[in-house]
Amino acid sequence: MDNTDILHCSAGLWAKDFHNPLPMSFPLLSEIQKMVVLHKMDRYSKQPHPDFLSPCQEVFTWHIWDILVCHGQFFGHFLSELGEPDPVDKIPVHKTDQVPCRAMNIKQSTTDGNIEVMEDLLRQGGLGDVSDAAFDATR
Repeated sequence: MDNTDILHCSAGLWAKDFHNPLPMSFPLLSEIQKMVVLHKMDRYSKQPHPDFLSPCQEVFTWHIWDILVCHGQFFGHFLSELGEPDPVDKIPVHKTDQVPCRAMNIKQSTTDGNIEVMEDLLRQGGLGDVSDAAFDATR
């Protein structure tokens, strides 16, 4: 072996491998500690006050109500009062505009084909050199 750095790398990997009977460090312990910290900071499972349910318990309670109202034979008249569960970490909605591209008769499995596809997409998007004869100014 000409390069001894490769051997150092191999020794480092073996020291952390879970198949090693005598590991020098326990990488899983650090991952477990990170997970414990993550769960301690979790707002979803914590009760804000002893008299109130946690957000997780509230959603679970709503699901029980939903099962009783929608599938139980005596609670169907509560359907108008059921509503939806309160969102915990709601993701904001945004609209993404999409512009369809024209079909291309190009073989994409080659390097030249990939270049040709990129050039055609840029042309269709109106990006590129305006003085180029193939430039599409309509987009």
